Amino acid sequence: MFRQPDSLYAGVLLCSAIILAVVGGSLFWLRMPGDERLCNYRLSRRFVGWAYFSLAFTDVLWLLFLREEYELDFTRILVLAVAAVQATMFSGALVTLVNSRFPLARGVRRHLLAVAAGTASLFGCMLFFPQAFPVLFRLTAAAYCVQIALFARTFVREYRVCRRKLDNFFSDGEMRRLRWVAVSFLMTALIGLTAAAWLVSGLGMPYLFAFTGVYMVFYTFFGMKYINYPAEFGRIAPVIADDVPEPLAAGENIRTALDEWIAAKGYVRPGLSLESLAREVGCNRSYLSRYVNSELGLNFKSWIRALRIAESQRLLLEHPGASALEVGEMVGIHGRSTFFAQFSEVTGMSPGEYRRRYAGGDPIAPSQE
Repeated sequence: MFRQPDSLYAGVLLCSAIILAVVGGSLFWLRMPGDERLCNYRLSRRFVGWAYFSLAFTDVLWLLFLREEYELDFTRILVLAVAAVQATMFSGALVTLVNSRFPLARGVRRHLLAVAAGTASLFGCMLFFPQAFPVLFRLTAAAYCVQIALFARTFVREYRVCRRKLDNFFSDGEMRRLRWVAVSFLMTALIGLTAAAWLVSGLGMPYLFAFTGVYMVFYTFFGMKYINYPAEFGRIAPVIADDVPEPLAAGENIRTALDEWIAAKGYVRPGLSLESLAREVGCNRSYLSRYVNSELGLNFKSWIRALRIAESQRLLLEHPGASALEVGEMVGIHGRSTFFAQFSEVTGMSPGEYRRRYAGGDPIAPSQE
């Protein structure tokens, strides 16, 4: 067992450096998918690999300066530069997971040039104007925080667009497949801001010890999820990678076909998508999407949910012995908590409350139009 804090921290740093280097190497060496739609992903995976190597390099750097030397100015400059590089790489990579057509290379190149200019300015100031260095370093750290804020704005914008597309394409909340992406961006931003705060404040080893442990665990998790992303991509590819609208068939009328599909209760099948329904009713995907949006005033997910909840209202009253879970599965909503949440969102009450209120009377169902 280590007795000295520095020895304990050296062990954590060494472990972190090895793990990050191994994960970074895996991003390069493990087989990459050949799907053309994942071209940006393949590029971003290389970027992320270099980001992991830069983090491992930072750990090695701290291993060389474990005591008072960690406050040396050139060490702080290098750590800030590495933090800015990894923020650029990780942010760009995460954006490509929700928008495969994002101009990744151009954005990364622009931000790396800014990082190089800032790093060169800090080294020049340290060598020739040491009295001004503390002020310039704080200003540069502030610029780094602004960089993270800009990344966050871009990511939030692209994530919202992706969510709207998925809600207008799938009936069962496929955005949950990308929830880890949002969590990862939040964690990456917090780690970056924490690093900047530590560099400026000069907090001691215990703080850095805990910080290193947190980002070692997180980046191990993130690397595994990122490598396995192509398996998730297959399901959401029609939305993530296809921004070109299909041609609109002239004179296409789908109202009758949709009425027949609703009468046959086609909406109770789980896993419905805009594409599968378009094939069933014999129209193209773009036309169906516009019809649902403009004529019904809903996105695809909300429309299917309304149909399912309306059917569940009828079943709750016609089958008083059926449990809420059974009714939910009968209308294509699996999971008791999911059914309760969706039912309450549409009707404003729980299934049990609805059943008690309208048993023996006329139910109040939501409009299908």
